[in-house]
Amino acid sequence: MVHTLKIKDLYTHFLSELDKIYPETEIKSFIYMVFDHIFGYSRLEVHENFKMEVPDEQYTKIKNIIYELKQYRPLQYILGETEFKNCKIKVNESVLIPRPETEELVDWILNTKTCSEPNILDIGTGSGCIAIALQKNLRGSAVSGSDISEKALEIAEINASLNQVNVKFYLDNIFQPSRFFQANSFDLIVSNPPYVRDSEKKMMDLNVLNWEPPQALFAPDKDPLVFYNRILPYSYTLLKNGGSLFIEINENFSEDIKSMLLSYRFTNLEVKKDISGKYRMARGQKS
Repeated sequence: MVHTLKIKDLYTHFLSELDKIYPETEIKSFIYMVFDHIFGYSRLEVHENFKMEVPDEQYTKIKNIIYELKQYRPLQYILGETEFKNCKIKVNESVLIPRPETEELVDWILNTKTCSEPNILDIGTGSGCIAIALQKNLRGSAVSGSDISEKALEIAEINASLNQVNVKFYLDNIFQPSRFFQANSFDLIVSNPPYVRDSEKKMMDLNVLNWEPPQALFAPDKDPLVFYNRILPYSYTLLKNGGSLFIEINENFSEDIKSMLLSYRFTNLEVKKDISGKYRMARGQKS
């Protein structure tokens, strides 16, 4: 039995059901992502197929997606995947959803001259998106990723296999680091640690607060740079002379991060704005 609803009807239904919950531009973005996932249609093809009738099974799937969006569950978790630097990344509530500013951090690394076949470590790898994108784009690179979460590393392993890259993942706690990694062994270290202060929660959307893993997002107000205070000296030990550290940061602490990099003997410091004009990333070099 074929449902009488057409693609055009579903498009309109999507808009009306989520009206007043999300901005219209975001709803349209949801529509195109969902229709691509369900039907395999590009934006143009959605409109070209407006008169196509929708089978019951697909209609039910979309109805369920709309219901979950009303609960503020992120669409990436509903679909179980997202895109990051042309890589397909599986995600669930055990890992953060990769952000555009993190893609900018990866772009910065890729556009920075590095040695050939670099040895790279991603601290707090989560879904593995940074490590996987770097291994895919830096020919001959050897990439490792570490995380404190076993569940996150399970997803990272799946993503490495899905994208046909060889990244080694390690269960590691930066506050009690294991002996997986040797001093002076990495050309490049990257990290996107928790940096959102607990007091900033009130400014965040429910789809983040209610669904994404808090241990990967938040740092205590009394010590908001606690993770950097461990990552910076740890990275300095692990980096080769001339090796670089790239980190994602809270825009409110760019000067503090700069001072910390200096205090831990990093040189050639740079703090960089993202596309929104916020100081979102920093780098330093072990000299």
